Amino acid sequence: MKITIKHILVLSAFLVQSFSVNASVNSCPAVYKKTGLDMPFNPAFTSIDHFGNGFGLSVTSFFNKDIRVPGDFYERDLVARITNPDLIFDNSFDATNDLEILTDIGVAPQNAKTVWPNGAKKAPDGLVPFEALIVPQGFLRTPSPGRLSLINLSDPLRTEYIIHQSGLNGSFPMFYHEVVVFDVDQDGYKDIVSARSSFNVILGTPPFGELVWFKNPGSALNANVAWEEHLLVGGPTFGFKGPDLALKIFDFEGDGVPEIVATHFFTGDSQANGKISIYGAPVGVTWASVNPMTMPVRSATINGDQGLPFDIQLVDLNRDGRIDILATNHQPDACRPFPTLPGRVYAMEMPQSGKIFEDAWPLHILLDNIRPQPSLPGTQGLGRLAPGKATAFFKRPIEENNPEIKPNIIVGGDEAGKVWLLSPTKNDWVYESDVIFDINQYYGAGTTQMVNDAGVTVSTIGTVSVSYNDDYSNANIYIPVFEGKEIVVYTLQQRSKQYRTDCIKDTLLACPAP
Repeated sequence: MKITIKHILVLSAFLVQSFSVNASVNSCPAVYKKTGLDMPFNPAFTSIDHFGNGFGLSVTSFFNKDIRVPGDFYERDLVARITNPDLIFDNSFDATNDLEILTDIGVAPQNAKTVWPNGAKKAPDGLVPFEALIVPQGFLRTPSPGRLSLINLSDPLRTEYIIHQSGLNGSFPMFYHEVVVFDVDQDGYKDIVSARSSFNVILGTPPFGELVWFKNPGSALNANVAWEEHLLVGGPTFGFKGPDLALKIFDFEGDGVPEIVATHFFTGDSQANGKISIYGAPVGVTWASVNPMTMPVRSATINGDQGLPFDIQLVDLNRDGRIDILATNHQPDACRPFPTLPGRVYAMEMPQSGKIFEDAWPLHILLDNIRPQPSLPGTQGLGRLAPGKATAFFKRPIEENNPEIKPNIIVGGDEAGKVWLLSPTKNDWVYESDVIFDINQYYGAGTTQMVNDAGVTVSTIGTVSVSYNDDYSNANIYIPVFEGKEIVVYTLQQRSKQYRTDCIKDTLLACPAP
């Protein structure tokens, strides 16, 4: 980014009140710079999956805006893939040859269907008779209704298969953020389950949320025919407050019928707090028998006092053989005129009694006092939010087989502009926290507060992903810098000293003058 005298003068106002300094390299984990992947678009969500031709890094992109020209964009909303990204070192990446756009191929921009794609992930084997990506799409601010689709990766044309298109035939426009897959009706075909949120129905009213499943058509699969839709949670029985964002499945009760843990970001019990809930089919029946009116689910609130829940992961954090819930909230900066809970990484452990719908889930705060960098002057509403997704991972895959080794946690800061690496200690639920990436250190002090030549501010970290070369190699970490149009790649695999990164002091710039 070009730094001018004007930028320097603006920066001085922030830096006088900022104390950002590097920590000693000897006091932080051994993290090395591997490469930078310069992208022709804003990288948002990333996901590492194993495909038939090797590992692939799936990348979604949206809001590629250039405000110098009203209505102009760098690129349409899209999903792309980089094959075998672990083989890329030291700026050898060439987007022209190493990056493949997977959506709306050969389609004029005005006819493109993809809209605000969220976390695109490889479909589990057996869902459809070809290798595929599942793409949940849409968000509140998009002009087009959200949708849910598959991309056929076995087809050179990358044909899209529609699962659901919202907003048709007078239905409400909805958006999808994440899916899980299991055989809901036990007919031998895996089905798709998702939480979804409506767009704002009436000005001033919150969106509603729903938990739905889509029946796999099996041999009748057709690219242009949507899957049969079934409502599990939502509608008037639930006050239109079903889950709306993230969800995961696990058979906590061990009866062969999984439970669903899901977040209520917009549909919590108060404006200040969403909630994380657990849902289960009625005892003795499967999810296929669930009907919100005649046979509603069992449900319980796991947590409802930690702000707005952004993401969850089901993982055994303390290695006691029981699955925990790793979560992040998504909170405003400390400059708002109203008090707010800070951003946090937190965990909830399954009740010792095993009564997951009746007893409390103990709460543990793993990282506290996360705040986004200050919202720019004139920002209305909540402004910037942080953190993003937290992912538990082992330094090497082989370590998962050792019950004495607890996983690390990587935390994407979203509009905090940072990435934290949490290293477990001998004490359960206690972690050493290190900032391993900060936009204001990587691109230059005060970057998150400046409008660059393209009319945007580089301030957002997308969803961070982790990969491995093999079971015995150390992890690689993919950090998408949204407005920077770059994916920064770090590795825990030892490299020469020149690539070693310093940890950065965890500080915030001062709030702008009122």
